[in-house]
Amino acid sequence: MITNDYVFDETYTILRRQQNGLERVKLAHKVIEESDLVEVFQVSQSDRYRGWDVFTKYSDKVISFTDCVCFAMMHELGIYQAFSFDSDFFRAGFVVKP
Repeated sequence: MITNDYVFDETYTILRRQQNGLERVKLAHKVIEESDLVEVFQVSQSDRYRGWDVFTKYSDKVISFTDCVCFAMMHELGIYQAFSFDSDFFRAGFVVKP
């Protein structure tokens, strides 16, 4: 499974706002950092530019910039399936699991 640093940012922020948030963030961080199953990509300047193009393409929908960067990176990498509970991936044409 791959992800990127923007997704970490979004995930950690959401977890932090929950009850016992700091503990949840620490646990998530530990699990992800110690996993051999997760590869983390750093968002580059060109990823941000491509994400911006996607963001403006979907200007009629409320989709996060993070998701748009993910869409752009996934297309660049030839990835068309996403493990996500976010319906925006489905609306953007990806096969969504679970």
